Amino acid sequence: PAVQKGPSDDAASSVVDLQVLPNSDGNVVASLHDTTFAMQQRAGQRNVLKVWDMQAEKQCLAMTDILEGYELMAMCCPSSPGDNGSGNEIVAGSIQRDFCFQCYSQGLPSLCYHKSHTHCAAICVFDLRTQHGMVQRFNMRHRSLYPVMTSARE
Repeated sequence: PAVQKGPSDDAASSVVDLQVLPNSDGNVVASLHDTTFAMQQRAGQRNVLKVWDMQAEKQCLAMTDILEGYELMAMCCPSSPGDNGSGNEIVAGSIQRDFCFQCYSQGLPSLCYHKSHTHCAAICVFDLRTQHGMVQRFNMRHRSLYPVMTSARE
């Protein structure tokens, strides 16, 4: 992937997921940086999905959900027979920033089902071949990302 500038994330954030992209021979890695992990998110900070070129030792992409009120919380790098496992797509789950404290304190905000249905989740598809990253976004009626992310991993 070509080097692109992405969202600002000057402050330190926890890496909550790290995955090697399929068919990259271990050379391309995706990482999810969660600024909300400590429940002390500063204004302007966003959860960021980053793509790294390990051979060149540099960041290639930094992407967020396109909607300001949502934060990326889970990701997977699917490999399907249709694209020969090219590793050009990343599926990420995003939830509305108003987290349920009960689920958040247990470290499971992406599995929350306590909030009303107006507080929803979304599935975001990022294509590493495009300049802007996100190519599709699907709103969900339910906040729990678990069933969808499980299906995407398979």
